[in-house]
This record gives sequence, C-alpha cells and structure tokens, in this order.
Amino acid sequence: MFCFRVLMHKLCNLDLSLLTYKQKLAFWINIYNACIMHVICLLITTCDIDNGCIIVIQAVLDVGGIVLNALAIEHFILRHPSDPQHDFMDEKEALLRRVYGLGYPEPNVTFALCRGSWSSPALRVYTAENIVNELERAKIEYLEASVGITSKKKIMVPRLLHWYMKDFADDIESLIEWIYSQLPRTGSLKKTMTHFLHGETKLPATKMVEVQPYESEFRYLLPL
Repeated sequence: MFCFRVLMHKLCNLDLSLLTYKQKLAFWINIYNACIMHVICLLITTCDIDNGCIIVIQAVLDVGGIVLNALAIEHFILRHPSDPQHDFMDEKEALLRRVYGLGYPEPNVTFALCRGSWSSPALRVYTAENIVNELERAKIEYLEASVGITSKKKIMVPRLLHWYMKDFADDIESLIEWIYSQLPRTGSLKKTMTHFLHGETKLPATKMVEVQPYESEFRYLLPL
C-alpha cells in the first residue's frame, strides 16, 4: 500500500504532453488496472468486492492535477463516445478528452481493462514498445477463453463483448463473423464455428447466439 501511495503522489505532478500515442495507451491501461486492484485490496474484507460499479467509481487518482476515477479513464480517455451523435459533453469529459484523450480509439482496450471479476480479461502489464502486439495477444486469448459452444449448439458470446459490440461490428451477426475472423486458423474453436457459419443448415444469428451473463465475482486471471 505504501508503494502505491508513493506512486499516486508522483502522478500528481506528471506531465503527459510529451508522450507518444503508444506510451499514453500503455500508461492509461496500466494505471486503470493498478487503480482497480488498489480499491479491490481495500474492499477485499467487505461484501462490496463483487460490486463492479462501486469499484470503478471509488478507484480515484490525481494525474497531473486532474482528479479522475477508473470509469472516466475508460470512457473519457481510452474509449470514444459509443453514440455517434454524442455532441454534448459535460465539462469534466471535455477537459479529460482535451488534456488526456488519445485522439483515436483503440478497440482492443476491451481485452486489456481488468476489473478483477470472473468475466474480466486477464491482468497484464503493457509496454509502449510492444503495445499493439500485446493487445492483439490479449484479444485472441480472451476470445479463445470466453467464446464457446453450448450444449444446445449455440455460440456463446461473453456479455463484455456484447456491450462493446459496436467497436467491432454493426450487429450480432457481423460480430460472430468478426470473432470467427480473429481466431487462429488451427484452433479447435474456429473449426467448430465453421460448421455453424458455413454449414448447409446455417441459422439466423438470433437463434445461433447466446449471450453469457457478466459474472462480477472476484477473480484475477494471470496469463502464463
């Protein structure tokens, strides 16, 4: 806890203006994950540890003199507005996008932001030098671990991916096609999905897909 407080103190005077896009991307992903982990450590003895909303709101820090929480980092800095008609911004959002915004979105942050829940992606440390490859690896590993085929012969899609579907596809049908295109050709999941997508008895996407509920139970998954 002492080391975290020292780090937080140094962040107060940090100037991010000279960082490159990749440096900012890695910085904000790592800060988000560290901030969430810190709050979970504080709440670990209470029943609130499974409440994701409380965690992202209470995960507060001061970066360069601007106080923000994990929710703001995710939606005002790392993501663009999900609504293309999002013309109105409140003062806080406008400030964060102007000072810390990345300029253009990186959809693969979906597979990097870890809330310490069962449905969250694995926890990793990201580096500016290799951030693109690291995010690509995180995406593939998340898809392979979270997408599956149910006993009722339906393609199971995680709720997290369904929430941010518009970052990757226009609708559920094109999302399934996108998932299929991202999977390694030699993987067993891709071979199984081939039967569903390109078989003679292809079903409509609404009958072929089952969205898995988001599990907020505490868990940190650490990649090997």
